[in-house]
Amino acid sequence: MNSISRGTARNCKVITTCFVGREIREESRMSGDPPGLFTHCQNFPTPEAVLELIEYSCEIERAIDPGVEVDTIIVNNDVGWERGNKFLDSVNDTRTYSGRFKVIHRENYGRSFGGYNRAHELFRDHYDYWTFTEDDILIVGHQYFKRCIEAFNKHERTGFVAIQGLSREHRLHAHGGVGTTRIDVLNAVRAKFNKLPHCERHRPQDMSAIIFEGEIAFTNAIAELGFSLVTAESPEPLYSYAYDHMRGRRFAGTVGTMPFQTASSSKRHVSAEELEGRSPREKFELLQMDRDIAFFYPVPVGQAIWDMVMRHRPGIMIEFGVYRGYTSIIAALAMDALNHGHLLARDWWEEGRRDGFDEQQLALSHFVKYQVAHRVSLEKRDFWDWIKNPEPCDLLYFDIHNDGDKIKAMFNGLRPRIETGLEVYFEGGSIVKDRDDEAHGRTPIHSIRHEVGFQVVSSEPPGLSRISLSKEFEQFDQVAALAKAHAAIDFLNSETAELRKKIKILEEQEGAAREDAHRLRMSTCWRLTGPLRAVLDRLRGIIR
Repeated sequence: MNSISRGTARNCKVITTCFVGREIREESRMSGDPPGLFTHCQNFPTPEAVLELIEYSCEIERAIDPGVEVDTIIVNNDVGWERGNKFLDSVNDTRTYSGRFKVIHRENYGRSFGGYNRAHELFRDHYDYWTFTEDDILIVGHQYFKRCIEAFNKHERTGFVAIQGLSREHRLHAHGGVGTTRIDVLNAVRAKFNKLPHCERHRPQDMSAIIFEGEIAFTNAIAELGFSLVTAESPEPLYSYAYDHMRGRRFAGTVGTMPFQTASSSKRHVSAEELEGRSPREKFELLQMDRDIAFFYPVPVGQAIWDMVMRHRPGIMIEFGVYRGYTSIIAALAMDALNHGHLLARDWWEEGRRDGFDEQQLALSHFVKYQVAHRVSLEKRDFWDWIKNPEPCDLLYFDIHNDGDKIKAMFNGLRPRIETGLEVYFEGGSIVKDRDDEAHGRTPIHSIRHEVGFQVVSSEPPGLSRISLSKEFEQFDQVAALAKAHAAIDFLNSETAELRKKIKILEEQEGAAREDAHRLRMSTCWRLTGPLRAVLDRLRGIIR
């Protein structure tokens, strides 16, 4: 059912999908002009695999900050696969990071570009800026939508900001039709072509027609109207191929002529001298580049930990799984920024057998280097002993090579505290982590999701999740929505009362104005018609 309601966000992202298996490509291939890795990897040969893909894409939409309010429109090129359709219906009108999901089911022709056309037909009066992508190309760059809007408005006559880059193969166009534009540009295209270009129902639906009449024609039509196609400007990738992202890879292709780097390739040594006199936030930014501590961690993971502490402002936080101190340092720096809180850092370090290093001493040295030792109490503790008599705290971060069994044990041991307000976050919960668990014979975390109830906060591998009791969160959402509705009603009632007062005043003024006008008309008419009445009187005398 395609029910459409006006959302609050004035920006939207359109994702197209179809529950049909696709060709398997384990690695991306070179294509395009200039060439790049644009024939992307994919491994979704069955409807079930596509469902897993769209579930992952929905996780991304809930976890990635687009920088502005954005509703996500999922267009399903419907092939009648009931299980997939039911999943999409279940996410309709639920929350994304900064907006709501909206789901459309349509006839399967024109592929993604037919989906783009349908979304524009239904929602062109609702949104100003539009970003388009397919289900297997994830837009994951931090504040990507804000960056694309800024790039769009940087020059006059910009028509499309290409997130994957531009190609001159056959005709100038944006790779994949992936990128951001504005409603006036889309309306201009529709005014000329009576549609957003796509392979229509009566045309052959082969790949050649889809590419020439859809992928190339879509953004080339914008160029034909005299608008410029530009490439997104970003020091880091704004997109990733879904199959790469689900395997825990960082994309290593090119956008235009700008090389993209892997998560670790931009790291460097950070000296203690560089940290002197820096604010907690500046130290956090340097930590993200510190190859000695943050080598394996992509930037969004660290940002999620920082945001977690800043949001909850814990008096006492406990962390299980310190390793060499990366997440501990971030938490302590956030506490320094708040001037509040203390971290109880706990780890077993596998009795020194993990990789042959004394990681406890390494962690201590890193705390000293980043000047947070005063915020951290480091202790060797085994989780299985700790959970029998856990210390009180306001916030728990849990990362001990997690799997479903450990998360369930932790949840059961702490449930009374969680029910009374303890905030719990843990590493994992994303599909990437679940695949890793299944591959190593451990219980995947998703298998206990209905028992624990958690939300994926960051899908960036290895992922970050927040434990909540589903009923409590559902009730919270309902109460919050009801409060907003009552506030809106109160506001409308107040505005209505004010309008009624103004209408009454205007009506009184209108009545007085009518009386004045009537008197004026009568007076003016008598004066102006005086000579005419005299002439008529003479004529009557002559006639007699």
